[in-house]
Amino acid sequence: AYHQGTAWMFLFGFYARATLALSPDEPEIRAELRQLLEAALDGCSLLGQLPQLADGDAPHRPRGSPAQASSVAEVLRALVELEQ
Repeated sequence: AYHQGTAWMFLFGFYARATLALSPDEPEIRAELRQLLEAALDGCSLLGQLPQLADGDAPHRPRGSPAQASSVAEVLRALVELEQ
């Protein structure tokens, strides 16, 4: 199950970067990305941290390490890029 259906949180940043590259001037896309990234932050189990993994199916329960630096860094970087 570790490699089948698992959502790796650090990939959110790459997803946001690719989406912005395809649609850099569309405010609706930016709003949807912001909503997605903020929902990931709201669902975290530790204040200010993101888990290593999440279930691919709803309700996307956190799995793996409860505080993963690469996950936090990529989501923060993506949020900064959305402001530019």
